[in-house]
Amino acid sequence: DRLTLAARLRGGWLEAVAGDPDDVPPERRFYAGGGGSVRGYDYNSIYPLERDLLGLTPGGQGLVEGSFEARWRFGARLGAVAFVDAGTAFDDWADVGDVAIGVGVGARYDLGFAPLRVDIAVPLDDEFASNDYALYISIGQAF
Repeated sequence: DRLTLAARLRGGWLEAVAGDPDDVPPERRFYAGGGGSVRGYDYNSIYPLERDLLGLTPGGQGLVEGSFEARWRFGARLGAVAFVDAGTAFDDWADVGDVAIGVGVGARYDLGFAPLRVDIAVPLDDEFASNDYALYISIGQAF
């Protein structure tokens, strides 16, 4: 097949077994951003930033992410991709619509066991973006 359309959805919600969810340590909370999440943004940079202002641990109580890719093959080993990623980490379901979006293009080279992936992505949300673009190089599809 010369064209493959691929999509991914991911989500989660954190509930503390005992106590307040704000007491859950940051490494157990949700974050979005980075090469396996919302490309164009720094790793784990998307979460409710008001938590920092309030002196609370970073990270969200919930996570919603989605990605869409159009993948083209040119010959036996070369390919290209166009993609859009969107996601957010949040504490309140009312904020689930406040998503960060990244768009980009990439090249693929089939190594035989997995593709070599080179992607460049641009963040569309200034609130979470720290750079004008991000470059990702890895082995294997994004999803």
